[in-house]
Amino acid sequence: MINAVILEKESTLNDLTHLFHEFCPEVMLCGEFTSASIAMQKLPSLHFDLLLLGLPLELNEAASLMQLYSAKRFQMMATYASNLHVLELLQSSVSEFLTLPLSGKKLRVAVSNVLQQIIADNLFHQIDSSYSFCKSDNLVINTQQQYLFIPVTQILYCKATSSYTEIYYKEESGKSTVNGIGKSSLCVTASRPLLHFEQVLLRKGFIRIHNAYLVNKKQIRVIDRRSDKVILDDGTALPLSRTRKEALLKEMI
Repeated sequence: MINAVILEKESTLNDLTHLFHEFCPEVMLCGEFTSASIAMQKLPSLHFDLLLLGLPLELNEAASLMQLYSAKRFQMMATYASNLHVLELLQSSVSEFLTLPLSGKKLRVAVSNVLQQIIADNLFHQIDSSYSFCKSDNLVINTQQQYLFIPVTQILYCKATSSYTEIYYKEESGKSTVNGIGKSSLCVTASRPLLHFEQVLLRKGFIRIHNAYLVNKKQIRVIDRRSDKVILDDGTALPLSRTRKEALLKEMI
């Protein structure tokens, strides 16, 4: 049994709940909302595994939903996005996009797919928590498509982007690829804030040099005190916060 919440237009909410009861008996509805603003207020206090979005969202409401998504572990299905910007914001986090009109068969297939993902995620978290370390001392990144294992020694730095974190790392072969920011790094985006990775990686030799940057100390080659920049082994230049400069120097010297 999984818990689900629905954000749906008032005119079609009853039909949708009926489809869930008839075709998805393993789903228990623990919240039904016809107002996106009210839903954003109530959702943080609810425990749920699945969210079905059928309401148009303003951009700020979509951003709030993404923050909630990064803080809670749940799957998301959607039938509607109010505009292209909202669709782009949600696209990487929605497991299933449902076309209208929604039938019981479509809902059944979508819920079955989501259940498989929930089971896989729960199994993984029983073994080890997401974005933590496995026995080989790799950082484990759980994406929608795969589990990515990154050796800590190959991680250059982590960058905060809203409620997400971009993790830049070297290729295992040592060959370089240009990403437009640094000279020799690959990048994967994780749906966790930088604070999470700071807590995980501090004991592995990483240090926060800026509100938006967490760096592998072993990758630091130059600390430019005049420009307040940190230069990494691959040539990447990162900003150094003045309030964090002293702590960095103490760690490095």
